[in-house]
Amino acid sequence: MSSKSIECALVSARTLRTWSSLTLACAMVAACGGGGGGGSSTPPPVAQTPPPAPAPPPPAPAPSNVAPVVVAGSDVSVTLPTDNTTFTGTATDDELPAGRVLTYSWTLVGGPPGPDNSPGAILSSPNTAVTDARFVGGPGEYTFSFTASDGELTGESTLRVTLQANTNPYPAPGIAGWTASTPAAEGMNAALLDQARDYSTSRSTLDTEAGVVIRNGRLVYSWGDAATVFEMKSTTKSMGGLALLLALDEDKVALGDLVSDRLPVFGTDPFVDATPVTDGSLNETTVLHLATHTSGLSKPDRDTAPGSPNNLFLNFKPGTTWTYSDQGLNWLADTLTQSYAADLNTLLFDKVFTGIGILDTDLTWRTNQYRSLDLNVDGVLVRRRELASGIDANVNAMARVGLLMLRKGVWGDTSILSNAVVEQAHTPPPEVASATIADPANFPGATSNYGVLWWTNATGQMPGVPTDAYWAWGLNETFIIVVPSLDLVIARAGDRSWHTDGIDWNADYDILAPFLTPIVQSVTP
Repeated sequence: MSSKSIECALVSARTLRTWSSLTLACAMVAACGGGGGGGSSTPPPVAQTPPPAPAPPPPAPAPSNVAPVVVAGSDVSVTLPTDNTTFTGTATDDELPAGRVLTYSWTLVGGPPGPDNSPGAILSSPNTAVTDARFVGGPGEYTFSFTASDGELTGESTLRVTLQANTNPYPAPGIAGWTASTPAAEGMNAALLDQARDYSTSRSTLDTEAGVVIRNGRLVYSWGDAATVFEMKSTTKSMGGLALLLALDEDKVALGDLVSDRLPVFGTDPFVDATPVTDGSLNETTVLHLATHTSGLSKPDRDTAPGSPNNLFLNFKPGTTWTYSDQGLNWLADTLTQSYAADLNTLLFDKVFTGIGILDTDLTWRTNQYRSLDLNVDGVLVRRRELASGIDANVNAMARVGLLMLRKGVWGDTSILSNAVVEQAHTPPPEVASATIADPANFPGATSNYGVLWWTNATGQMPGVPTDAYWAWGLNETFIIVVPSLDLVIARAGDRSWHTDGIDWNADYDILAPFLTPIVQSVTP
């Protein structure tokens, strides 16, 4: 206890008996420093009530949905014969509403109409941000709308495409319709063209043949009579096969289609004996198999003896073996006839041949020699044609088909076939690469050099010839040769094979090289 506290206690004891209670209380308080006499004058602190907590801020308003910000891309210009471009749209979104999935749409808003007042542009995948567009309406300005929607709101952007006219020269109809030029004017060496012609005529002992060389769309060299009509033999596969390219463009068939789904009489009219194949069946055959000689079907469409019954076989499981098959091509002709419900001769004159200036005096197609005359298509009899052979034509018609292919399916300002399907024709399909070649001696490199009804030099099998060269090829060395990198078309037809070893025809490129190589070399670099 402190000294001050002891003193206070003693005073309190001495005076306790005489002071009043009130006086005592006051003295004790004063002595102990509780009053103003000996301690601090500051009053004791008073407990404070804490201020009320601030009210919480009002909740932030929910974010409002905003339409996607859409960009269709920059306006573009395309020049024929290129008939397509790719659109790449983009959309930026606020990710509202929750769980939303953006959907896209491309729409042709305006532009020149296509054939029969159809849309002038065809979109490959109009409901994706990226799509290819093919123009079939000719030169002009096309306007497209690109939209993106989040399910509630939609953003929109516009894209314009200007399709420029084709400046390449094209012949007027008829044999005399070609613009004449000279080898020198078109950058070619006439002496080397003479060398190619001489090789051809020396092999054709009956001396009946004709040929033309077209460069830059102009007739620069010719021999024989361009009006003479020759049997196209297997060149029919490529010329008549334009019907397949047309059907692919118009979604009448797809290469992956099963033939049995497309052609009710497949394998029955005429009958195909499939017993040689124990692993696989006729019903596995696709349109691609027929068009690439990988169907496994035997070569002839019937026995060669006059009046003999059909004797057709399936010799290999479809897709496993490359074996040259006329039978397969005639089934392809039937498939296309069924799909179009039309005579292929009429179809091709209506949609292709007339448009490129081929007259009915330039090209004819015989009635079917190996099958029944007509095909029953949903109760209607339609004339049957062959694709294995059967077309007769002159080199004028052949060169026009070649020029159409060279110009990627476009004739003047008219899109007859798409760029894409023409490229597909001269591109060896990857599905064929693994097939076994049944007769490699006569068809060397076929699995890597045969496209869709056209032969190619894709692997450089013919040295000194550009790898983009491709051609139709039939018995008696009937050729339509296209070399895009040199802007070159060659048509040659004759009545005799170039082989001197007793072989009628095979696909050994060595027989073609002495003809094509000097023509290629004649082009001035």
